Amino acid sequence: MVAETKRRRKIVVDGRSYMWRIKDSNDPAGWLCWSYELVVASEDRRFYANYPILPKGELPFIWITGKEFKPTPPHPDNKYRCPRFEREDGAITPQSVKGLIQWCLSDGEPKIRVDWNNKPI
Repeated sequence: MVAETKRRRKIVVDGRSYMWRIKDSNDPAGWLCWSYELVVASEDRRFYANYPILPKGELPFIWITGKEFKPTPPHPDNKYRCPRFEREDGAITPQSVKGLIQWCLSDGEPKIRVDWNNKPI
């Protein structure tokens, strides 16, 4: 099964196709501290990432799931601290999406798992 392409943009990173979009959090004034999130999925759905676009000053994090992502140690809640991928003005660009994908799939630096309150575990 391939990913749905409605309201999504396609990007090719290292010869592999991904679909991405910015979506509402569906809770803009609720308990969530973000209104929008970047969602990236490989066309074969073996990779899926959800990156909340947080206000400046908040520590960024990302949820990474899919068969391709192998956390160490394995854990059902794959929420990790990450660098900011948006530009200084808050815009998400194709270059931002490419950086997010490469960061998620890299083995170079250890990924710090965080809890529901964005505190390291």
